[in-house]
Amino acid sequence: MNLRYAFLTALAGVLLACVAVLAQAEVPATARPVVATHHVGRFGGERIAYTATVEGLNVTTNAKGESARLVSFAYTRDDTDRARRPVMFVFNGGPIAASQYLHVGGIGPRRVAYPDDVTADPAGFRLTDNAYSPLDAVDLVFVDPASTGFSRVLPGTDAKAYFSVEADARQFAAFIRAWLKRQGREGAPVFLFGESYGTNRAAEIARQLAEAPEPLPLAGVFLYGQAANIVEYAQRPANVTSMSPRCRPWRRSPGIMAAPIGRGYRRRPFSPPRATSPSMTI
Repeated sequence: MNLRYAFLTALAGVLLACVAVLAQAEVPATARPVVATHHVGRFGGERIAYTATVEGLNVTTNAKGESARLVSFAYTRDDTDRARRPVMFVFNGGPIAASQYLHVGGIGPRRVAYPDDVTADPAGFRLTDNAYSPLDAVDLVFVDPASTGFSRVLPGTDAKAYFSVEADARQFAAFIRAWLKRQGREGAPVFLFGESYGTNRAAEIARQLAEAPEPLPLAGVFLYGQAANIVEYAQRPANVTSMSPRCRPWRRSPGIMAAPIGRGYRRRPFSPPRATSPSMTI
């Protein structure tokens, strides 16, 4: 059984249920009170008290006044000097995905507990402590870009204003500065953690922060499931991905795949892989 596939299948069920609920009622981009709760967990072998905070911040990203209210889920360790403690801003890709995949499926202090049985009813899944969360070493801020999760553009701004590489990154760069200022942590080491398209986003955010009139140097950037050089490994002939039989069905569309034979390629029709195929790697 491919446990990674089982996990993603299970998590998808939970997330689809959440999406269905959100789709029924648009979340207004209005100010909501900050919600903070207090917890204790074990991370890196340590028993750690931490605070979970959900809040929205208004950010303006250009001279035209384009703005959005971005909602984040922050986890901060209680017994430390917060002004100097490292903080990591975490986001998924898409670029239209909220951060819940990394949040409850990856490195958040709580994760979805799933069985090995991929046919199990997602209604029975529950949240459990995530001993592998890096909260012992760094505070975590999961950020949803505008038009995903609970984040929305503000009145007068077209949602499409952020549908570009640079504009998408601008909202994150603005949010990071605003969050650090609100929390009094402008001197803290800052890290970025991006997944899939989020790796492209992380690179652009880093550039914008470094080249701003008041540069904000980063302490580090984590690229997870990286796509920063996707042309090289997924779209160029004779790339690494094309050499894997499991990945070949994704090589060409529609209905044509490239299969390596020595130094050359041949084409042949294929049946699109089913999302439930246990042999598919993700």
